Amino acid sequence: MKIQNGILIALTLAGLIGCESVPETSPVAVRPGMTREQLKARYGEPLRVEPVASGGEDWYYRFLAWKSRPSGETGLAVGTGGTESYVSASVEMSKKAEERPIHISPEGFVITPIPEGRIVKE
Repeated sequence: MKIQNGILIALTLAGLIGCESVPETSPVAVRPGMTREQLKARYGEPLRVEPVASGGEDWYYRFLAWKSRPSGETGLAVGTGGTESYVSASVEMSKKAEERPIHISPEGFVITPIPEGRIVKE
């Protein structure tokens, strides 16, 4: 029971830590088939545009996505009542903004793969 309470407390704290202020993101997801004009109208100018060998382009935007990483610890604790084993488990959650490309076909349409997360509004 103590282990379950510890896990519950750790998850609650991780959720509260994730409540820090973050940049505003676009509520509309990038979809395959969007045109260059639709992309620019919804998300603004890209950070940069790089040509690709196929004749298309990569438009770079900042994406905000959740990152999670499990962590834990096990061991023995010696106290007045003797030796007890313990287990500690938690999930570290963070939000990270990274530049990622949106691939544009030579015909001017968004193609897959599309980065995960939401585009950060500048």
